[in-house]
Amino acid sequence: MDQYGTAIDWSMIQNVAETDFREGKELLTWKFLVTVGLTGILPSVILVFINVTYPPMKRHLMQIGGGIVGCLTLATILLFFLYKGLAPTLREHRELRYLLAPTNYIQAVNSYFKRKWAEPIVRAPLGTDAAKGLVWNTVKRRTVTIIIVGETARAMSFSLNGYARETNHCSPAGLTSSISSVCNPAVLPLPYLCRACSRRWDV
Repeated sequence: MDQYGTAIDWSMIQNVAETDFREGKELLTWKFLVTVGLTGILPSVILVFINVTYPPMKRHLMQIGGGIVGCLTLATILLFFLYKGLAPTLREHRELRYLLAPTNYIQAVNSYFKRKWAEPIVRAPLGTDAAKGLVWNTVKRRTVTIIIVGETARAMSFSLNGYARETNHCSPAGLTSSISSVCNPAVLPLPYLCRACSRRWDV
């Protein structure tokens, strides 16, 4: 979240669970290792050498319970005075819940397993009566079907569909780590260097 600005939702947990090692190791940078070392490993090592003296169990539980009650009371008071401003914000920007740690991780893991273990959707075939038109029946050479995945522009505004302005110079790979599409080189000039995904096509 700090480095890449990603929101933790169920799809991010899916990426972690289903991405292979070759793709995942690209995230193992020196900056990542230094961050883990300074914020995780080093404090853990220091805690090993600190002699922590805990109070008796009864008093310790009372202290924890008192802290929880105090935090809930303060949160209730703040919510009471700030609800008018918070309610519309949270209602209109539901994505904010993906930024609240650690509840975002817990909710994301729960949503991922609910989807994974849910009853699979029955996929019914569509267009079983489809047939080639008269024009396509006369075409002798091989044809290529291009599917644009993840685009939100109208079909009439696609340069691939004849629009004058170049709106999809290259549709790159990568919806998410676990669900990917690839650049289709069928309509690109010879040779072509895809600037978006740095792949050279010799069509």
